[in-house]
Amino acid sequence: MTALTAIRSWLDSPADYQAGLLLFKQHCNKSFLLKMLERGDDNYNQRKLRDELEAVAAGLQAELDQRLAEQPEILSQEKDEAGTLMDERAELKARLRFLAADPDAGKTRKDIAFRILEITRRLDDIFNTREFYSEHGYLPTGKLELGDDPVTLKARQLTLRTYVCKYKRLAKDGAKDKREGFEAKLKQYTAELAITEKKLEGFK
Repeated sequence: MTALTAIRSWLDSPADYQAGLLLFKQHCNKSFLLKMLERGDDNYNQRKLRDELEAVAAGLQAELDQRLAEQPEILSQEKDEAGTLMDERAELKARLRFLAADPDAGKTRKDIAFRILEITRRLDDIFNTREFYSEHGYLPTGKLELGDDPVTLKARQLTLRTYVCKYKRLAKDGAKDKREGFEAKLKQYTAELAITEKKLEGFK
């Protein structure tokens, strides 16, 4: 779930003050206001918390709109590909239902089922990449080269885990004047690791 989605979800149903306060801590850099909001969920604080998160959501939406307007050509191509694949998958599912009672169509049903699975994995890849770009403003490292086979993904997962551990340590204990860069790298590799692990789940 992206930050924008999480904040919008809370704004749609802001009953849980503590959940909103956690979002404020994550996305607002106003320590003086945080101290006030932590004193309790009276009417004023509830209204103030909502106003602040609405402002954050508006800012994130503006950033997202700009990213989408400047998105790499590959994302536009993949969007068109996704539309075609979803149409194909819908037709295949309809055909699979039609052949369900045919005792002589076992091989055909199997071929269709494998193709549906293949399409679903490709769609997951497309949508995960778009979500990653929407959240971070850049494509995952090695996007154009990274294969979808489990061996390649597993190797990438192990590499990314190494990077995450390395930059987590550097962000905490590294030179103070370089920690901001280390934190940015940590965020990048953590996000890409999540994408890679989500792809691997499709092979289980």
